[in-house]
Amino acid sequence: MYTKEITQLIVYYWGKGQTAEQTVQSIQQLKNIRLGLATVYRRRNSLTAKTMIDELQRQQQQDITESGDTELKLKYRNELLKILLPQKIEANMTALPKILVEIVDNVKFKQDNVPVASNTADGS
Repeated sequence: MYTKEITQLIVYYWGKGQTAEQTVQSIQQLKNIRLGLATVYRRRNSLTAKTMIDELQRQQQQDITESGDTELKLKYRNELLKILLPQKIEANMTALPKILVEIVDNVKFKQDNVPVASNTADGS
């Protein structure tokens, strides 16, 4: 069992953009301990990690809100919306094959356009 410090390091390196493999290498070099990839993935998905990430996001939002730079605020808002809102997916309808529908009418008509009922099995 690893300490909360290891979880904090995993979250820290994750926040820095490191992959799980890079996180393992960084922590092994820093703490001189063996650490597996499964541990990194489990810790990234743990409740403790989610709590830390939520707190970091809250602090980041507070820092940006308190900033006097309007351009920075709008840029951050746009980036956050890109992450939170699902992106619209448009289907490319021109790539679909064209379908030809042909309607065949097998009803025979007399001269006054009234359908003729057929008494035989072959329709004649």
